Amino acid sequence: MRLGSLLFIFFLSHAALFSKSYQTKAKAILVQDFYKHNFIISKSTKKLLPIASITKLVTALTAIEHSPLKKEIRISANSIVKNTYESKAGLRKGEIYQLKDLLYALLVPSGNDAANAIALGISGTKKSFVRQMNLWKGKHKLLQTHFQDPVGLSNRNYSSAKDLAHLVVLVEKNTILRKILQKKRHRILSKKKRKLWLKTRNKLRSYKGFTIYGKTGSSRAAKKCFAGIITNHKKKYIIVILGSKNIFQEIKNTIRYLKVTK
Repeated sequence: MRLGSLLFIFFLSHAALFSKSYQTKAKAILVQDFYKHNFIISKSTKKLLPIASITKLVTALTAIEHSPLKKEIRISANSIVKNTYESKAGLRKGEIYQLKDLLYALLVPSGNDAANAIALGISGTKKSFVRQMNLWKGKHKLLQTHFQDPVGLSNRNYSSAKDLAHLVVLVEKNTILRKILQKKRHRILSKKKRKLWLKTRNKLRSYKGFTIYGKTGSSRAAKKCFAGIITNHKKKYIIVILGSKNIFQEIKNTIRYLKVTK
């Protein structure tokens, strides 16, 4: 049999494999065409699940709604993260940063210290800021979403894949947040010019011609989560994955599925 025939048979079998309903072990998944809005992949899209650090997307949007990007925020002792299991940006007590820089510290390395600093700097207490987060989500019709803290540590921070897909659209429309989420590394400066280098926790930034950006999340209850965008020069998709053991492998599987079926 000729090589061309063998390749043709391989392609047909490969396509047949992926043309069946998409198989996933994630608790919920939603892949949606950004422009046409049709669902490409969906599983348990309305199921309420913990979202871990995906919370920080709403922390950022709430902060932007309530304060100018040039607002100066002093890092208090209550902002500092001491637990080794929490992600942090490396902020120090007494330092002063502009809100814009703290948004980078919040979303690039997923800094819990930055989330605390933003909440305290804008609202005075975390409880007050979380109240604003819940008002924000109600205003923007995230009806299956609730927040208990600005970080994502609480299992009572929950949402659905459907709500998070809508959230991704809102984030994508925000120029500064879209720019931040695409950063691999970024440097911020305190008011006294201390340099702080930030590194993304998104370990999969491109695959098979697609660019990938968004917000990861991880906790014992939430497992691995992701809400963001996969795009190339022709197509753009919203992707939300909740309750996965390996979000990056899940994203790779999704892209392979999209390349075969679309």
